[in-house]
Amino acid sequence: MLKRMKNRLPILFGIVTALLYLVILTLLPLLLVALGVEITDKNVYLLQFLATAAASAFMILIVWRIGYGWIFTTKSRGFLYNVGTGGYPLTVCGIALASNLGTYLLVEGHVFRTPLPFLEILSFTLAMLGIGFAEELVFRGILTNLLREKYSTKTDQGIFTVLFIQGAIFGVCHMGNVLSGVKLESAIVQAIMAGLLGVMLGAIYLRTNSFWFVAFLHGLNDFCALIASGLYGLDNMSETINSYSWFNLAGAPLYITVCCILLRRSKRREIKGEQVQELPLYWRIIKGVLLACLSCFLIMSVFVSNLVYSLSKGGA
Repeated sequence: MLKRMKNRLPILFGIVTALLYLVILTLLPLLLVALGVEITDKNVYLLQFLATAAASAFMILIVWRIGYGWIFTTKSRGFLYNVGTGGYPLTVCGIALASNLGTYLLVEGHVFRTPLPFLEILSFTLAMLGIGFAEELVFRGILTNLLREKYSTKTDQGIFTVLFIQGAIFGVCHMGNVLSGVKLESAIVQAIMAGLLGVMLGAIYLRTNSFWFVAFLHGLNDFCALIASGLYGLDNMSETINSYSWFNLAGAPLYITVCCILLRRSKRREIKGEQVQELPLYWRIIKGVLLACLSCFLIMSVFVSNLVYSLSKGGA
């Protein structure tokens, strides 16, 4: 039955799958509350991990029932190729981590801020990685591959159609945060940026053929963005999202530029499976080293500038 629905109505099947995922994420915490479990700042990430784990288990069942188990074992194009392709989001994660640590590392008196207990930090880490795995399973593992079967990625039109649709659905699904108390403006901004992130992750997935790599990138992105909450207990996910304003859309052109770079003509030919003449090995090594150095320089610059600012204010 699932396979018939997948083959006849792939887009609808993908949307329903995403909605089921969101329903499980929403209902499980409510069920736990009904059973007497009190949700506090100390256990919120643990409960989030449990909800994500339950949703992931259900999604894995769907993956196997529709014959998509191959997404877990498909051979990628290689570790270094994956890292090079995902260089921009890796750099962004590093910058977010450096910014948060530089800002909140010290308290008044230039004393190191005391981190949360180990188990709370572990719960946060598992929750972030769990979200990355679950959402990539739904939106790249299932939805993107459903769309690849309907719109062949052997053509430019097919590639862009697949990426636009799955990115749009990924973005719209984030509007559900309004139900958890997020302001409409903040939810719309998050949905737009999430949609662009979805297109970028989709492009990386099509190029690397690695579900595990995009799942790691997604989890790392959430981990670095919320590290102040997970490491020090400052704010939480809803408060962080509520801080978003129209000003945050200033980053949209950069996401679009990166997507264009990821999907330039020679890389679209790779996605189509066409033969592409690669640069000599030594040029690829030189380019990789230069980009890695630039990335490290940007990350360290952000960390130092935020730390100096924090010191000038006597600690955040």
